Amino acid sequence: MRTKQPFQFVYGTEWQVVKGLEEAIGMMQEGEKALVILPSDLAFGSEGSSTGIIPAYTSLIFDVEIIK
Repeated sequence: MRTKQPFQFVYGTEWQVVKGLEEAIGMMQEGEKALVILPSDLAFGSEGSSTGIIPAYTSLIFDVEIIK
């Protein structure tokens, strides 16, 4: 699934984004862009997503830009 819509969340609030994405965003500054590739253990791990959309042991790729 690919979207170009901004995703707004409160940094540091548990369960807003997967663990690895939170870590990557924490290393970025406003205006930066990055391609973030997360191994499954930093994403949904052995359980997969709660909705079942992302299977267990799936790596995730995020194209991220910190807007503000």
